[in-house]
Amino acid sequence: MSKSLGNGIGLRDSDGQIAAKVRAARTDARRLITFEPDRRPEVANLVRIAALCAGRDPVALADEIGGGGAAALKAVVVDSITALLAPIRERRAIERVSSRCGSWSLPTGTRSALQNSTSAA
Repeated sequence: MSKSLGNGIGLRDSDGQIAAKVRAARTDARRLITFEPDRRPEVANLVRIAALCAGRDPVALADEIGGGGAAALKAVVVDSITALLAPIRERRAIERVSSRCGSWSLPTGTRSALQNSTSAA
């Protein structure tokens, strides 16, 4: 993924938008996925993004994808990015609700839900 305007992944991007951006990223014609930044910079960039998001070693990740090709690599990249962003999105959603409803509504609602679930059991 290049540094071009509009080609970055934003926190507000949906999973579909992220997938579309990753699918648009350039790779090369070789099916075997390897981490060779000097020889295969486009592939290495995608491997690096997935590895950083997943907290993995890029060489090991590339070896794991192996002969899966660019489609498998891009699927791993999308999964890694969305997994990294999921808890951030969740916190943002809670903060949005909290700011609209007042800070008291989430703890009160949680307490009420817990009481209802306990009394129903």
